[in-house]
Amino acid sequence: MKILEVIPSLETGGAQKLIEYFVPYLMMGNEVAILVFKKSGSEIEKRIEGMGITIHSMEIGLRSPFAIKKMRPYIQWADVVHAHLFPSHYYLVIANQGIGKPIVFTEHSTHNKRREKKYFKIFEKFVYRHLNKVACISVATKENLLNWLDETQESYKFEIIINGVDLATFQNLSRSKPESLFGKRGKAIIMVSRFTPSKDHATAVRALKFIPSPDVFLVFVGEGETLTEIKNIVKQEKVENRVIFLGNRSDIPILLKSSFIGLQSSNWEGFGLTVIEEMAAGLPVIVSNVVGVKDIVDGAGLLFEKGNHLDLASQINYLIKNKDFYEQVKERCIKRADEYSIKKTADRYLEIFNQLIQ
Repeated sequence: MKILEVIPSLETGGAQKLIEYFVPYLMMGNEVAILVFKKSGSEIEKRIEGMGITIHSMEIGLRSPFAIKKMRPYIQWADVVHAHLFPSHYYLVIANQGIGKPIVFTEHSTHNKRREKKYFKIFEKFVYRHLNKVACISVATKENLLNWLDETQESYKFEIIINGVDLATFQNLSRSKPESLFGKRGKAIIMVSRFTPSKDHATAVRALKFIPSPDVFLVFVGEGETLTEIKNIVKQEKVENRVIFLGNRSDIPILLKSSFIGLQSSNWEGFGLTVIEEMAAGLPVIVSNVVGVKDIVDGAGLLFEKGNHLDLASQINYLIKNKDFYEQVKERCIKRADEYSIKKTADRYLEIFNQLIQ
């Protein structure tokens, strides 16, 4: 079977990580290629190419009408096309006219800006009608999408497929001293996430002023459109000496193993793959109480009220001051991570691909 994975780019993000994790499983007995609008030179991209997987680049912008024409040869090559993120599925549905290859689309978020504009519903309903299968990464992701499209909950086309992680990558590493990676001693609270409107780095920064332990500091890993805004907030709050910006990194497992607490502060989430990585690395995690990510953490890690920096600071302070409680949360998180194996995720996608081409 020839499988074509289509995504706007392979810059660091949850959808990109999913591709990196499950592509090796898809390759077992199949041919796999990836199509992007433009190469980014990211670490994920380099690692995927290191697996011997071809990444085709159309070298065009996301709004280029030439995408339709450029996609067609790749669609014709494939037996099944698997798409991620807007606007991949828009272009694919149009480019696939007259070719008729099955298209699977993974819905990665509970919310997007298109759903704030009613006129987009017309286009969305058309596009989703021409997809053969829609894999939603969480219950909330599916419910929100169906509500937006006015579809019934029983629709056969929409299925929940939980994301997974290559757990061994994070479980089998020994811990390093924080100062060897972060340049300072102390307890690192790490947040691995792109700087986008869906993420709430600002609340994490504001919480620092209410964490009296001088050796506690924040580590942000990632880049994105809101990075400059967050750096300005760090200056306004006068916590420059307690926040480290690492940019995109290729050594995430090692960074996590060297940290003290895993954090995901969000405005909204589709799932939260990074949170599973943090738990698999043996960190107690604290996340915003928002749909998507809270389903992963509830009963294992800790939840704080979205946007409430005082609540977040209180949770962090309690973990720091109570060693027994810290160890309890840590063990619960390690156990919870075991439920999210990437092999289960890849096996379900392969089942769907095989069903569609029969």
